[in-house]
Amino acid sequence: MKNRQKIFGILGIEYNKRRIMHDFLFLLVALIMVLSLFQVRDVKRETFEYDETKVEWQSQYVKLFDAFKRGQVHLNIEPSLELLELENPYDTAARDASGAFYHWDHAFYEGKYYCYFGVAPLITTYTPIYIITGELPNDALVTLLLGIYAVIFMALAYREVILRFTKRVNLWLYLLGFCALVGVSGVYYGVYIGDVYNVQMLSALGCSMAFVFFAFRAMRANGNVARCVLLVFAALALGLDVMSRPSAVLMCIAVFPIFIEFLVKSKRSEWKKTLSALGSFVLPLMLCAAFVMWYNAARFSSPFDFGEKYQLTVNDVSKNTLEVNFIFSSFYSYFIHPFWKGDATPYIVMNGDQMKPWGSRYVYGEKYVGAFALVLPALAMLYMRYARTDKELLGKRDITRDFYALCTAVLALLVAYIDFCKGGTHIRYIFDIVPMLSLLGVVSALGVCSRTKGWKKYLSLTLCAFAFCAALASGNILMQNFKVIV
Repeated sequence: MKNRQKIFGILGIEYNKRRIMHDFLFLLVALIMVLSLFQVRDVKRETFEYDETKVEWQSQYVKLFDAFKRGQVHLNIEPSLELLELENPYDTAARDASGAFYHWDHAFYEGKYYCYFGVAPLITTYTPIYIITGELPNDALVTLLLGIYAVIFMALAYREVILRFTKRVNLWLYLLGFCALVGVSGVYYGVYIGDVYNVQMLSALGCSMAFVFFAFRAMRANGNVARCVLLVFAALALGLDVMSRPSAVLMCIAVFPIFIEFLVKSKRSEWKKTLSALGSFVLPLMLCAAFVMWYNAARFSSPFDFGEKYQLTVNDVSKNTLEVNFIFSSFYSYFIHPFWKGDATPYIVMNGDQMKPWGSRYVYGEKYVGAFALVLPALAMLYMRYARTDKELLGKRDITRDFYALCTAVLALLVAYIDFCKGGTHIRYIFDIVPMLSLLGVVSALGVCSRTKGWKKYLSLTLCAFAFCAALASGNILMQNFKVIV
């Protein structure tokens, strides 16, 4: 009996931020998750000598590096005469019929090639490594570095969100929840594939998590100087997020309720500190926005044009407009679409079938699953129960947390709709919404567990642990699918 009580006592330990051992355990788990990235896939992650005469056959970011080194924004590639003569070079059928040679998935505008990918990875990885080593990293090495960066800031952001929005969290579920979050966030996918497309995806993920961390940490900083410094970093992270993948940055708006709470609760006697804190965030963000608009205008003649409609890809992307009859299809594809039964290991697979409206235009499709198939995003639906128990037990609700949850849900629907209409379906696109939804899912699940008592408490802890393990399993299933694909 005593042994059983001891075991239950150990399993029931609650996380305490003042206990060094608890944070040490979390640090150890985070370190394990970082080290696990090195075991994802055995490919060459290396640097190579920059040769401007061979840039044309390198990846888009190497070409962009070469363009910047030459003091220009267009890539140093001469388009073929057949491509220049086409009335609509974005029409796949016209390109094929003419036999025009072209560089796949590059932006082509007014007779010049451009890289429509976000410039942030060039700033944060390619250029610094070149300055330090004199060589450029290949895309596989960059995805590993950005994956490490993403996991580190995911750990910091996770801790801050848990501290702000939950009370009396079970220590072991707290640790397991972080592992599950990393498992479904897209980090392993990006590092495993290791190509140029996942460079921008991992860059956006890392910047989003960095923004969440700096923003939440700033709001609980004791001194105004520390708060201002943290808000500067939050603004820079958000700016780099826009320069990574603009569609993913929309999910960061869910964090803004904590800023509103800070402004509302600020005392009149401290208005100078409040304004300085606000300025510390707004001014760097405005500088980042000014750079993005200048860069866009220099490439595509408009400060708000990111160049995606000029892609030389599987269809004329300029015709991919927002359509009302795609709303249900986007919801099904990005949230509901399940895993399917396979004929070989792992026997659970992704497929590329879409639910498209009758008579709809072409919509790009690759193998993918909906967010709810990864379990953690589905747990976000527990938030209503978590919020209701607050009202029942405490007599009030956390309005800021409610708005955070509402914004996360609404923005996820919006991003899914935009991505489906503009891009179609791909597992990489799903990761625009999965990390933030998963973060809300963990908060909701841990919150519900913290509000139960007696035998219900142990039942909820057990179910939550199974859910987190299922999330890890879903991430592993994705890895098995990636091995099949690659």
